Amino acid sequence: MHLTDEQRALCVWENEGGARTSNDRTLPTNPILITDADRRRLTVGLSRLCNSGRGRRENSSSLRRRIERAEIVRPTEIPRNVVTLNSRFVLKDLDSRRRLVCTLAEPWDHSPPGDRVSVSGPAGTALLGSRVGQIVRWRVGAHDRRFRIEQLLYQSEAAGDRCL
Repeated sequence: MHLTDEQRALCVWENEGGARTSNDRTLPTNPILITDADRRRLTVGLSRLCNSGRGRRENSSSLRRRIERAEIVRPTEIPRNVVTLNSRFVLKDLDSRRRLVCTLAEPWDHSPPGDRVSVSGPAGTALLGSRVGQIVRWRVGAHDRRFRIEQLLYQSEAAGDRCL
C-alpha cells in the first residue's frame, strides 16, 4: 500500500514506548477519534463554507477525508486525551523546542486569530482527533512542521460543555 504525503503526515505519532512513524507497510494503531457531534457540525459547516466560496478546496477536501477515516464516538465516550473541536492544548515545536498554547477552532469561528488554529487548515486538520503524546506534521511552504501534542488543557466533552 502506498500512502500519499498527506496520509503519511496524518499517520505519524509517538507512543509511550518511543517514536514510530508510518511507512508504506505500516498503518497507525491509534485511530482518529471524532465525536458524532463534531462530525455533524463539521459536515454542515464544510458544506456551507464550500457553497460560500470562502473555503480553500484542498483544505476542505483534506478535512472531509479525515472525517471519513475517523472512528466516530459519542461525546461521552471520547478519551480525555483526544483533541476535539474547541479543545485547548499545548504543542511543542520539535524543531525550535518552543511551546505554544492553541485552541482548535471551527472554520466559521470569527474570534481574533491569536492562538486559534482553524480545523479547516492543514494544522487543524492534522490535530483533529489526535492524542496527547502524538506527533503531528503539516507542510508550511517548502518545509514540514513537526509538533508534539504535550498536554490537553481543556476539552469540552471532559468539562461537560456540550453546547459549544
